[in-house]
Amino acid sequence: NGAEQQVNGASALPASGWHHVAVTLAGTTCSIYVDGGLSGSGTITITPSQLGSTTQNWLGRSQYSNNPNNDPYLNGRVDDFRIYSGALSGAQITALVASYPVLPSKPTNVVVTVISANQINFTWSPSSGATNYYVKRATVNGGPYTTVSVPLTTTNFSDTGLVGGTAYYYLIAAANDGGTTNSAQVSAT
Repeated sequence: NGAEQQVNGASALPASGWHHVAVTLAGTTCSIYVDGGLSGSGTITITPSQLGSTTQNWLGRSQYSNNPNNDPYLNGRVDDFRIYSGALSGAQITALVASYPVLPSKPTNVVVTVISANQINFTWSPSSGATNYYVKRATVNGGPYTTVSVPLTTTNFSDTGLVGGTAYYYLIAAANDGGTTNSAQVSAT
C-alpha cells in the first residue's frame, strides 16, 4: 500500500566500539540483533523482492533527502555487509558474532620517561588480545594524533627527534584483527 513499515531496536546503538548488527526477515517477522542479542522485532508485510527496482540504495544514509527532520547520516563505519538467501536463526547470528575478533583491552600503566630534550621513552603493560601496538602523538591536548611508530610487538618505545620545550600528548593503541583500543592520554614536555 506504499506505507512505511519499520521495526526498531530496544535502544540506540552504543556510541563507541565496533558492534555487530543483523536484521532478519522470516515470513513477516523482522528481527534486529545487536552484538548477538535480540534487540527488537515486529511485523513487516512486504518482502524486499516486492520493492521492485529501487534507486535509493544506501547504507547509513536516509532515503528521504528532503526530510524536515534532516535525518542524520551514520556517524561510524561499516566493516562488513552481507545479504543471505534466507533468514538466519538467533543461534546462527550468535555463532557469527562469536567468530568475530574481540577488541584488545586498553593499554594501562603507561610510564613516560623524559630522557632528554629530544627523547621520550614509554613502557606499558601488555593488553589482553593485542597482537601489536602503535604510539600516537599530538602537540595539542586531545589530538589530532599522528602515528609515530611502526607496528610494535613489544611494550616499549622511544620517541626521538623531538623539539625541546614542546608539550607532547600521546596515546598507546593496542591492535588486533578486531580493531584498536587506546590508552588514556599521557603527556610530557
